[in-house]
Amino acid sequence: MNVAVTPVIRVAVVLVFCGALLSCAAFAYAETAVARFAPQVSIGANGQTMVRDAKVEYISGNSIIVTTTWGEMSLRWTVITDGSTKFYPDGGSRETLSAIRPGDPLSFTGFLDKSDSRQIVKATVVRDTALFQESAVVTGRVLHVSSHDKVLTMAGEHGTTTVLISEGTVITRDGNPVQLDMVATGTLIRAYGSLNLTTSTLGADKIAFTGSAEIVAPGSDVSVADNPGFFDALMRWLRGTERAISFR
Repeated sequence: MNVAVTPVIRVAVVLVFCGALLSCAAFAYAETAVARFAPQVSIGANGQTMVRDAKVEYISGNSIIVTTTWGEMSLRWTVITDGSTKFYPDGGSRETLSAIRPGDPLSFTGFLDKSDSRQIVKATVVRDTALFQESAVVTGRVLHVSSHDKVLTMAGEHGTTTVLISEGTVITRDGNPVQLDMVATGTLIRAYGSLNLTTSTLGADKIAFTGSAEIVAPGSDVSVADNPGFFDALMRWLRGTERAISFR
């Protein structure tokens, strides 16, 4: 028996499918929010302390006040930093310390002050994961290119970014590999890699642009397209032109 599939049924199927995807996205977002703070604490016999995913409450001078929470139980830590403390992402101790904000997830290593009943740690390493993006995408126009130094600067919606090019960086024009000297000042590009939000520096894995990319004179205003939205990506995926949809 042949069953005719009307346009109404097709629309209904697409809507149900979209609803399922949105539900999955909401669930994934909730899971990510919960997993953002999954604290772990390790204290050795010599007082060496390693704490992961504490939550920043506030900063006082060179000290960072954080908490680790498990259900209804929580511990407050005072993390003392000095000139010997190594900060990640690396941007200089003062710059990184001033960039840390309440609510950031903080991990640290150091030694517990065993003469005090409070949890006071003199930190040797401090890492704020909110200041570093492992897989970032930055879009903008090129301000300057140095093939000798293998670096370029670009201006996008969120300001100026320094892009560092390594031997492993892939540069493509219309999908075809090209050299850095093919990137002209004023070209609209998209750079992929790890982004240090403290220094606005991106270690590029890939730089992509098209032969038809608009080239403008420095100082001109350019409207830069941001990352595609969820529904744009969804429609491309339904048409088979998008390989995957990511929820962030």
